[in-house]
Amino acid sequence: SVGNGYYQKLRITVSRINLTGAGTPNPGGKVILSLDAPADAGKTYQVASSLGVGPIAIDTRSLGLTLDALMIACVEGKLPALFQTYSGKLDTSGQGTATVAIPNIPAFIGVRLHSAFVTIDVTAPSNIGSISPTYTFSVVK
Repeated sequence: SVGNGYYQKLRITVSRINLTGAGTPNPGGKVILSLDAPADAGKTYQVASSLGVGPIAIDTRSLGLTLDALMIACVEGKLPALFQTYSGKLDTSGQGTATVAIPNIPAFIGVRLHSAFVTIDVTAPSNIGSISPTYTFSVVK
């Protein structure tokens, strides 16, 4: 109890959101990004990749990507053969996948790609529900 005999209520909400990757990060390979946001099950998601980690301010939060030409191309869907299922709906468990298909061009070896996703929630500030941590990988031989 608080000093005057009243009880104070405290509510803590934990929202788990994660982005992981697996696959073959070499020229001609693919990296599968696994999206996990259980609290946002069934909501629309948008994945983006960039060459830097920003951050980009979104209301009081931040997205760990750089607003560069690559990120704009991903979000606008201009490279669908390379950045596959970068938008869609999370399933009933709050999961989804996206794929980075790395071109079979040796010049890409050493390039670092940073990826993250957000969920869309029209009732949230900036219409963004959750923001994932950034997943980074380098293209290797």
